[in-house]
Order: sequence, then C-alpha cells, then structure tokens
Amino acid sequence: MKPSLKKTGHDICPVKVLLVEGNESKQLEQLRVLKDLGCQVDIASSGLLALDMYDAGYDVIIAGNDLKNVNSVQLTQIIHTHRPNSNVILITTTSFTDIINQVNLARNNNASFH
Repeated sequence: MKPSLKKTGHDICPVKVLLVEGNESKQLEQLRVLKDLGCQVDIASSGLLALDMYDAGYDVIIAGNDLKNVNSVQLTQIIHTHRPNSNVILITTTSFTDIINQVNLARNNNASFH
C-alpha cells in the first residue's frame, strides 16, 4: 500500500499575493480561497491603492476588473511598464473582445505599453 501524501495549503501555494478587488464580498470569497491554499494575501480595494502597494515584492497580483480610478487593464499596463516580468492575473466578467479593445486603446494612448 502506497503512503498518501497530505499537502497543506502552504505546500500548494507558498506565495505572496496582492489581491486587487473593489467588491468587499468578492474580496472575502477570494481571500478565503487563497488563505486556504496557504497564500500570504494583502488586499487593495482600488487600482490606485494597488499601485502604491505593488512594489512590496508580490509573487502575483490578482485583479478584478471592477476597480475605481484605475481599471485592471490600466493597472496591468502600469505594472508591466515598471516590472515587465510581473505576474498579473485578471479576474473578470468582461468579454475577451472588450479587454482586447481596452488594451488596444491603452496602447494607442501610451506608446510605452509593452
């Protein structure tokens, strides 16, 4: 009989996460899942707050699309301008076509977008 390996959440996800979400109920739901996986999580409730926080050495940034001041596409653009190898995950109900249109608009408005 093979011994079973029981993984703790920390073994699954030993990463530092910046969760960027403006909706408090979504924050709590996503925080619970990430904590269950053993992630160290900080929360930014807006894109502007996330920009103030992202230099703290996060392994991954998870951003919702319903943000005030700076949306998730703009947030990703700004972060990748300063840290091109940053891992950013967008969680959105926006259609892929709409996101592509937002990215193209951002590219047209800022030549430094990569």
